[in-house]
Amino acid sequence: MIRNANLNDLNEIAKLHIESYENHFLPKLGPKLLSNYYKEFTDDSNIFLVSIDDNNKINGVLLGTSASAIGRNKFIKKNKIRLTLQLLWLCLKLDKDTWIRVSRFIWSFLPIKNTKATKITDSNKLSLKVLNILSICVSPDSKGKGVSKALVEEFEERLNKLGYTGYKLTVHKTNSRANRFYKKIGMRIYKESDTAYGYIKQLTK
Repeated sequence: MIRNANLNDLNEIAKLHIESYENHFLPKLGPKLLSNYYKEFTDDSNIFLVSIDDNNKINGVLLGTSASAIGRNKFIKKNKIRLTLQLLWLCLKLDKDTWIRVSRFIWSFLPIKNTKATKITDSNKLSLKVLNILSICVSPDSKGKGVSKALVEEFEERLNKLGYTGYKLTVHKTNSRANRFYKKIGMRIYKESDTAYGYIKQLTK
C-alpha cells in the first residue's frame, strides 16, 4: 500500500533513510535531525509518499518537492544549535564528507569565481514544468521487490493530475544500482558534474 507520509511517520522514515544511505552525509546527522529535516516537507505543496509492507511497516519513501532550498533553509534555521554541534562533532571525528561540505560552504563566501561548470547534455528538456525528487529510498529487505517502481508510478500519476510535465533528480555516479533503475524507468541524463548525474523524465498524457 502507498499513502501520504504524515508527522507520525517521520522517525520511521529517518531510520529507513539511515539504513538505506548509511555512507552518505545526511544519515550522519542522526535520526532526530533527519526527522526534523523531513518534517519541513510534510505540507501539501510536496508529494511525500510512503510504501507500507504486510507488517504495517514503512519499507519505501519518495519525496518530491519544488521547494528543496526553502525546506532546507527552514530546517537549518530551526535546528541551528543542534546542527552546529553535530557538525563540529563530525569534524572532530575527521569525517571526510563533513569536511568537504563545511569547506564548500566557506568557499562559497570567498570572492573567487567558480570555474567548474556543470555539463548540460539535454538543455531543451529544462523547459518542462518539473518537480524534483529530493529523496527516494527502500529498506534493504525490500530491494528488488518492486517497491521503488510502485512509488514512482504513484508519483507520476499524481504529477499528471497536478499538471506537471516531468520530474528530475540527482544521483551519485558511484550508485550503480540507482543509475540502472532510473534509466530503466525512462529517465535521461540531462546534466553531469564530476560526481553526479542529473536525470530528467518527460511524462506522457
